[in-house]
Amino acid sequence: MRSRRLVLTLLTGSLVWSSCVRTEPQEGQPPSSPAPVASVETAAPIRATTTGRHFVRASQFPLYLNKPEGESAAEIVVGTPDGQTMLYADSVGRGVGFVDIKDPAHPKPAGYLPLEFEPTSLAVHQKWAIVVVDKGEDHGALLVYDLDSRTLVTEHSLAGQPDAIALSPDGKYAAVAIENEALDGFPSAPPGAVTIVDLTGEPKEWGFREVQLQGLQCSNPEDPEPEYLDIREDNLAVVSLQENNHIVFIDLPKGEVVKDFTAGTLDMAQVDLHKDKQILMADSRAAVAREPDSIAWSSQGVVTADEGDLHGGSRSFTIFGEDGTVKWSSGAQTEHVARNLGHYPDSRSEDRGSEPEALKVGRFGSDEFAFVGCERSNLVLVYRLRRDAEPEFVQALPGGPGPESVSTIKERDLVLVGAEVDFPEKGPRAYINIYQLSDKPAGYPTIASDSISWCALSGLAASPSEPGKLYTITDKALKPPRILVVDSSATPARIVEERLIQSQDIDLDKLDLEGISLASEGGFWLVSEGKLDALLRTDTGGRVSKEIRLPKEVESDLGGHGMEGVVEIGDHVYVAFQSSWKSDRKPAGHIGRYSIPDGGWSFASYPREEEQFATGLAAGPEGTLTLLLRDKKAREKAETKRLLHFSLESFDTGHLSPQSSQDLLPLYAAQGMPVPEKPEGVAFDGKRFLVVNDNDAMKDSYGETHLLEIPK
Repeated sequence: MRSRRLVLTLLTGSLVWSSCVRTEPQEGQPPSSPAPVASVETAAPIRATTTGRHFVRASQFPLYLNKPEGESAAEIVVGTPDGQTMLYADSVGRGVGFVDIKDPAHPKPAGYLPLEFEPTSLAVHQKWAIVVVDKGEDHGALLVYDLDSRTLVTEHSLAGQPDAIALSPDGKYAAVAIENEALDGFPSAPPGAVTIVDLTGEPKEWGFREVQLQGLQCSNPEDPEPEYLDIREDNLAVVSLQENNHIVFIDLPKGEVVKDFTAGTLDMAQVDLHKDKQILMADSRAAVAREPDSIAWSSQGVVTADEGDLHGGSRSFTIFGEDGTVKWSSGAQTEHVARNLGHYPDSRSEDRGSEPEALKVGRFGSDEFAFVGCERSNLVLVYRLRRDAEPEFVQALPGGPGPESVSTIKERDLVLVGAEVDFPEKGPRAYINIYQLSDKPAGYPTIASDSISWCALSGLAASPSEPGKLYTITDKALKPPRILVVDSSATPARIVEERLIQSQDIDLDKLDLEGISLASEGGFWLVSEGKLDALLRTDTGGRVSKEIRLPKEVESDLGGHGMEGVVEIGDHVYVAFQSSWKSDRKPAGHIGRYSIPDGGWSFASYPREEEQFATGLAAGPEGTLTLLLRDKKAREKAETKRLLHFSLESFDTGHLSPQSSQDLLPLYAAQGMPVPEKPEGVAFDGKRFLVVNDNDAMKDSYGETHLLEIPK
């Protein structure tokens, strides 16, 4: 599952795959490998199910609680046989972490085992933790630790650099994919192989057998590079050869390859999108190799997560029959779901998009689910596998930054999702998300669309005359920015319309919109910061009709942060400034007031701490002005996410003092939402306040967008 190569798939234009995806055999496919079937239909866009049980987030465990210094990653996450403890392989920090999950809602750090070398995978067998490590230069080892004492029981040398380990359901075998990943180009020696471990007796007595994979009828038979593997109840292992776009079956008792076939390609039909829309998917070639990473057995056949590596990446997951026929392909569904939830990684449009990588198939009661981890969209897609029908999309789970592994503890109805991206200095940090199957409705998303591209919501406004209707704005992450119309009466709230910002006089690339308000005479007020600090007036369709600049002395005093919120009240438009001005001797907040009749500006200040930032404005009840204040911290480290309520009567004095305030931190917790770093939009609809956060368009962020409802 590791990837040290950066191989770009060249993509062109603002295009989107059609919902009909055709599968073709890979070029040069040998006659002995059955070709995939001719056509597979997929539905797009798709909605999650609203009936039945769903997986609800029980908690999140930050990896730094086990290892405070430096980076950490949860490359692989597994549970112990009793389901009371989870272990994770920290490939970045070089160690194995232990977490007490007796109470899944309150996981506790339970120790950290430092290692000399990088652990690439792990498994738990009886009372032992089995860890495979990469020693570099085509060397590896299998380490066995006692779970209770955390001491090394024995070490076995491996014939090369391992990537993955799987245990047989009956506990008789382990299989290790020895990838020997080519760092200087593919193909290159030495070749990879699969090591079978006979788990008989004590760990020191275990036997080891090598299964060579050279000579298969794949694209580079001299360098198979096995990536991932899974073992069925009858001890038949299925192995993905990612770079070779190939799938291999190994009989573990006999220790031999019994069949193999190509993973084939997808024909990605190109359908034109408007040039002003977010790029979703595009490829200049008709057929793209799947190049599967993770692979798993299911009752319906073999399931693959088609990440891509060298030349492919179909952005899909696929169900194969054992004869190599494609029984079902998700086609573009991973991208549609990411787009609809504001999780589409637009910066990755030219390199495999959402990038399905992690995969787990698990049975909970009578239901069998496939969990597909999309590394670049920070989502785990959950599908119910059905015998006589195509898979049913159930929900999308936030996976944290770079979900790398998924594991299940079926006896406790738990799903564990490990993430690998960790930025100790600036955030975000790596977490393990713990989900539990529940009769409750899915807790995520709280806002979605059916077909409209969106992300980075930076403002919010409510319509006083149309109950349930909200308006929000996107920042510079989308070109051009757009006004989005939201139906908040739906569950989740649905983005139902977009209105692109237009102007004949303004360079739209300079806009970084950070606030929106309805104008009483129709249309909207918007504020932009950065390259263009301005208050903008638009018509109802989003066309800019007026650009209003700040007084020059104020504009030069702003420093690096400009206007971050806007609201019209009576004959005035109020704007909030994100941080202190250059002339401030101590930290202070500032609010500007623009007079609609005469075009004049006036300003008032309010007390503010150094690390607090204004990000939104709303017209509160009974003549009050409500300001959204935040710090730059997220999750359990957040300290300031607050609404301040001011009386407008004191504005002319030049100084404002909050009459009251509301702490949002307990409200996020009460509604089961992790605290986002950047709540940026606030609105009052006459009955309640609503707050929406900016998800930073997936750039070094968790990617989650939450619409928080706050009682009056």
